[in-house]
Amino acid sequence: MLSSLHVSNFGVIEDLSIELMPGMTVITGETGAGKTLIVEALNAIVSAKSSTHQIRSSAESALIEATFLDPDFYLARVIAKNSRGRSYVDQELVPQPELFKKGSELIELYGQHGQLGLLQPAKQRDALDLYGNIDLTKLAKTKKAISSIRKEIDRYGGSSKVLENEVDYLNEAISRIEKLDIQGPDEIEKLKEKEEFLAKSVEILECLYEAKTLVLGTEYSSSSAKDAVSKSVNILLNNRVGQLDPLIELLNQISLIMEEVSLEIRKLEQIVEADPDELRSTQERRHALSDLIRLYGGSLGDVLEFKKESQNKVDRLINSTGNLEKLQEELNALILEKELLEQEIGKARRVSAQSLSREVTERLRELALPNAEISIELDDSPSCEGVCFNFRANPGMEMAPINKIASGGELSRAMLALRLVLSPSIGNVIDSKILIFDEVDAGVGGNAAVYIGKALYELSRGRQILVVTHLAQVAAFCDQHIVIEKTSDSDSSVTNARELSGKERLIELSRMLSGLKGSKSGVKHAQDLLEEASKIKESDGKVSALF
Repeated sequence: MLSSLHVSNFGVIEDLSIELMPGMTVITGETGAGKTLIVEALNAIVSAKSSTHQIRSSAESALIEATFLDPDFYLARVIAKNSRGRSYVDQELVPQPELFKKGSELIELYGQHGQLGLLQPAKQRDALDLYGNIDLTKLAKTKKAISSIRKEIDRYGGSSKVLENEVDYLNEAISRIEKLDIQGPDEIEKLKEKEEFLAKSVEILECLYEAKTLVLGTEYSSSSAKDAVSKSVNILLNNRVGQLDPLIELLNQISLIMEEVSLEIRKLEQIVEADPDELRSTQERRHALSDLIRLYGGSLGDVLEFKKESQNKVDRLINSTGNLEKLQEELNALILEKELLEQEIGKARRVSAQSLSREVTERLRELALPNAEISIELDDSPSCEGVCFNFRANPGMEMAPINKIASGGELSRAMLALRLVLSPSIGNVIDSKILIFDEVDAGVGGNAAVYIGKALYELSRGRQILVVTHLAQVAAFCDQHIVIEKTSDSDSSVTNARELSGKERLIELSRMLSGLKGSKSGVKHAQDLLEEASKIKESDGKVSALF
């Protein structure tokens, strides 16, 4: 509940504090005293509609503080002329939207300045479901299960066909890799060397021939470098003197080296062949291996790792196919269940919409809207998710969404009627919000005003409501009566608030009835009104014709 409200430098209010009680509180006062400013101050903590023009002319900023009990909350807003305003939740500075979010969770305003929660489509659907006792729990669980299974199916790849396609792709890749029979992660480097060697084989063979000819000679020539060295060694040995020994040793070494060279030449001649077919085959294999790298990894090592992982994945996917088929069966069954539940909910909503429209319309008759009508429009979806409360004040007028066609007073009374009809659905409590009504009795008098007072009192059982009213017939039903008074001098005006009881309350009611404070007839009339209101509250009886 809202336990206290403090407002300073807001409009004509210089500094005002109100302590509030549970149940029905009415706020009264003469025109211009500042009654509606109380509503506007509360609206400042639930929406951004307030402006710097509402700051008292002699001040630089306005302050609105609201303290709540059960749950305990402190909300405050500072509206400043020359700087950014500030917002507080539980003494902590917060962004303005956070203040409005918390404020709108605690307070709902009905009137021309109000933020009307039940006018929002989602709230209207909730209200219809509360009225019809429509349980959405099973549908919500089914939707949650569908979402969970779809996520599981996505984890497996989406569908059995997708899995089959992925298995086919992986098997094809594995087959392609196995077909080439990779000889190791460095095979491409070896092939490059071989390819280069084969490409130069002709040049190499020519070089070998020249070296062989030089060292060993040819079949057409009896002279060779090797023979020439051997001959020189023999001549030197036959004419040996001491000084020739180093040369003979070197020539012998040269002869041995030439022998080794000739052996190596013969070996290479057997290896090196100018074979174009072998070169082409080597190039084709290297290109094929390069294609594998391009498709499956950055190197042959990566390709081999991809093959290993793919084989493991194929095994997993084959096992998953069976699981996926089971999941798909579960999903199909849940979707069918969801569709049936939506149809049941849609049917229940259509029945409830007709009944709720009828009951709210009947309540409007009691609230001085004898020709008004509420009609609840539903969309064509299976569960009728789209809900719109339509209204017309008089026959012949076109039905339209209530927030677009009804006046402030009509809106307040329509919401009052709706709240009254909904309350029995869940033990007199739709939600725990504090309801604030402004202009609920606009253009009303006589017995109709008494009906409105009775309706507001009925609604306040089990919740707190605040009513700004100019009618004594409404004020007579309250649990707490607060009067707003304004005193003025040549320099300024000051607004104060007082809680009334006893004789003071009779005097205020008499003023509201006759325009005169404390006249004997007015006080007597006020006394009769209080007694009648007390009887109605105790017995829930019919309203008497007092006027």
